[in-house]
Amino acid sequence: MSIFSEISITSLVLLGLLGLATLIQLIYYWVIFARLAFYRDPGAAPAGGNNLPGVSVVMSARNEYHHLIKNLPELLQQDYPDFEVVVVNHTSSDETASLLK
Repeated sequence: MSIFSEISITSLVLLGLLGLATLIQLIYYWVIFARLAFYRDPGAAPAGGNNLPGVSVVMSARNEYHHLIKNLPELLQQDYPDFEVVVVNHTSSDETASLLK
């Protein structure tokens, strides 16, 4: 006795309809999300344009004098057109405050 003799025609039809509905839904999602993934705003500037957003780098420093001496010059040498570095001194007891002034 085979396994197919125990399955009714109604079950096979319902399984086929479920498979077809799933396939249609997957194709629909693929089309919609492909449009979203590759959408380009016609009014947007090209990637290499000068309309890049500003970037703020905020650092919290508490007794970080030696780390700031080493890393702050490298951070300030960025070639990004519009960026700022904000260092927040949090009650340092070393020379951090004098370095930042």
